[in-house]
Amino acid sequence: IEANSTVLVTGAAGFLGSQVSLAILRLYGPKHLVLLDNFESTFLHDGSSSSPPFAAFTSAEYIAKFKQEYELHKTQQFLTLLEYKRQRIFTILQSCVTTRNTSCKFYKADLRPSIPEYFDIGEIPLLNNIFEQYDITHVIHLANEESSRSKLNKPPGRDMLQSTKAGMTETMLEQLRKENKKRRTVGRPPVQYVFRSSYEVYSEDDEMPARQRDEMEDITSPANLHGTYKRIDEILSTSYADFVPSVGLRLFPVYGPWDSSQMISSAATATASTEPENNNAPILTEGLDVFSLCERMVSLDPKEPLLPMTKFDDLQERQTEWRHLYQQLHLKHDWVYIDDAVDAILSAVQFPMASISGPIIFNVGGGSATGTSIGNIINIMEQFFPRSSDQAKFVVLMNRLTSSLGDESPRGVLANMTRSKYFLNFEPRISMKEGIQRTLSWHYDRLHPYGLSSMDDSGTEEREEIETIEHYPAPETILSSGIAGCSPLDKECLRGSAIFPCLSECANPRVCLPSIYDTVVFSTRKWTTGCSVVLYTVLLGKDVGKEDLPNANVAVSSKGRGFVDNSNGANGAICNLAFVTEGSKLINELQTKNSQDPFVTFGFWTLVPVPHLTWSLSSVLQEDDEDISLFATQEAQMLIPKLSPGNFFASSAKYAVYISPRVVLSDLNSILNLMSERPRGGGMAGMNSGTSMLLIRNPSPNIKNGNPWEPTDGADSIPDRRGAQQESAYQSIQMGLHGQISLNMPNGIDSSFVVHALQVEDARLFRCDVYAEMLQWESFHRGETKSLEFVVGLHNLWSRLIMQWAGYHPWWEDEVAPDGSTGVETAITASGIDQILRKNLESFNEGDVDRVASTDDAVQVAKETIASAGEVLRSKWLAILSSKSTHQFVRIVPAETGLVVKLDLP
Repeated sequence: IEANSTVLVTGAAGFLGSQVSLAILRLYGPKHLVLLDNFESTFLHDGSSSSPPFAAFTSAEYIAKFKQEYELHKTQQFLTLLEYKRQRIFTILQSCVTTRNTSCKFYKADLRPSIPEYFDIGEIPLLNNIFEQYDITHVIHLANEESSRSKLNKPPGRDMLQSTKAGMTETMLEQLRKENKKRRTVGRPPVQYVFRSSYEVYSEDDEMPARQRDEMEDITSPANLHGTYKRIDEILSTSYADFVPSVGLRLFPVYGPWDSSQMISSAATATASTEPENNNAPILTEGLDVFSLCERMVSLDPKEPLLPMTKFDDLQERQTEWRHLYQQLHLKHDWVYIDDAVDAILSAVQFPMASISGPIIFNVGGGSATGTSIGNIINIMEQFFPRSSDQAKFVVLMNRLTSSLGDESPRGVLANMTRSKYFLNFEPRISMKEGIQRTLSWHYDRLHPYGLSSMDDSGTEEREEIETIEHYPAPETILSSGIAGCSPLDKECLRGSAIFPCLSECANPRVCLPSIYDTVVFSTRKWTTGCSVVLYTVLLGKDVGKEDLPNANVAVSSKGRGFVDNSNGANGAICNLAFVTEGSKLINELQTKNSQDPFVTFGFWTLVPVPHLTWSLSSVLQEDDEDISLFATQEAQMLIPKLSPGNFFASSAKYAVYISPRVVLSDLNSILNLMSERPRGGGMAGMNSGTSMLLIRNPSPNIKNGNPWEPTDGADSIPDRRGAQQESAYQSIQMGLHGQISLNMPNGIDSSFVVHALQVEDARLFRCDVYAEMLQWESFHRGETKSLEFVVGLHNLWSRLIMQWAGYHPWWEDEVAPDGSTGVETAITASGIDQILRKNLESFNEGDVDRVASTDDAVQVAKETIASAGEVLRSKWLAILSSKSTHQFVRIVPAETGLVVKLDLP
């Protein structure tokens, strides 16, 4: 692969395809990277069956219990798989944005033939168009139908022909045959083609011990149906060899970061026999795959065993079931860590295929001479997360089973790596213990992406009762091999994790970045002690003056107040803060005028001088890295308090209200009343609710600028590649989900006004999701609104699906309006606001500023929109994903209410 190459990767949203794509970007930086994936979850809730796929169980009581467990786990698993695919694709596209000279394009495409014409012309139209649009030089075909371990869970009734992968491979081979035939006529080399096969092509003999298998041995009966599909792929490649030279890789089980479980529920490993009399109490485990074991291990109480059993005293009565579990725990595999699997694939891509006459097949395993069983893996995990009681230790379980059932001869399929080493120069580098350590570290970091909450019930009566989840600390070996052991600049090590400013409420203190606010937050926390509400703004730059902070001296109501009355705070609290660059024109003018005042004030604002960007971040700016340079810009620094205010103010603050310097509030108390309201709808028994964030809807949603109410500072002259890629990715995801689920992103959010609930843990996690999304795209100038809209829509989607699949209606969508109508929007009466705006509009402290807009000009837009809106304006409730008993929401209020007014100044 070279700088002028164009690489096509199928299955790009999958575990293996995503990591291969990232490695190609890092190592080669090709001209084009084309990504294909059908973006379909294996476990779509498609209504094909309401019953679990274990119809052999006949006990009515058990089946009813199993159905409930199956549906709940299927919901969770569906969301997990779909979200993993989305995050993988986004990680690739985000990495592509920062890779110079590489263009990335994602297509939602299903390569399985589904049109009658396929059998006549042998092509999928989209694939044919891709080859016409791009000069493809390399194809890495990793699109893969699920293996046998997940086919256990497929709902009955699904057409088996749609599950076969052979059609996908034939589609690709036919396309390559046509392409290479054209290239041969003009003397061009053929497309380099690597495809994925599987160790499951090898037969498994129950009577034979684990042994290494060779690529050249005859294969007559693969281990299972999935292995049969893979063997067909290999045979098809042989049939097309005249025009399509290829390399096939028989991948042994791959594990590591970014894998996702193939199991729907614990019942996937149920060991009950099919005899009716034995079905009342089947033995259940949590899922015997590395992903499920790691997920459970990092969150498990050390007193609890990793594999809980429903019973443990019936070994003699139910030997068949226990022996089946015993055999599964002893089954040997040649596990290969994800980084090693990627190395093997990239080595195969570089193989000189033009010199071979047919497909060449290689084993790709972990290099173990004896193999590793699930039992061995559990023992390795317990070295890092020891069990605190003997009864919880896995070895105790195994000793009990061994004493009752006797020794079990290890069976399994291992990889002979001689050929791979000779031709591909491939040797695995990661041992099983090191790979499990890295995987556990990744799972632990995913469990705590934004650290542990520091919220408690102390310090204020207003603090909402926090529901705590017990967290168990990880050993230093696990922490140091996770993101805490990475440099903030090492994206390969970080594996898609966002790195936050150290001051952010989302930061991991062991790996974070400095900011211009690090030296001032001690003061802001002290000043705001006693404030229940903090109003704040941010205005950075050496050249900013009084005219750049116009809302300091404008009011739009003689009755309502657009700022916090500092007298309401205890001990002289200061509750209205403006973060302004130290030494700026504004600071210098005001300090000269009020030299005796210990605080620099302007209108109702108390100014907080923050160090100039180049002074406070000089060490960061010296880094020769485009991404860090972007973080050290005014746009990026302005967003820290705006999106992540949790650590900026005193613990007494219940709400933090951000406004842009050109926004005026007509009545802050009315705004806070909106935060205190809850969606009523039909309601749910035992379900409380709260509002975590309040936003406004832009009256001109067609404006594409991320902050349409704020000046662009010449940004339109700078190509915003990151923002364009981000918007394209969101559109691709919405199209990719079409026909499966609906992702309704709220359009027209205006982030020049945000109200944050500070004392709610779910609100903190939601803010961190938004901030992480923005940081990962690194679109600091315009990407914040896109990130906010996407994450709000995603949270609402998750919440809606969980409610529906648990048998409930999304009750927040049934809010009743004053006119009696129902729907997803809540009515707000505008008459009271209209009266306030039309009465005695005033300005004050005009002598303190050089130029203040007339009051009529300042609120003209608000008056006109109020007059045309009628009596009922609607706001929208959108749910935040939560596991707490209090369900949190984002509320979006139309700008026509007049609560938030834009100063329409030149």
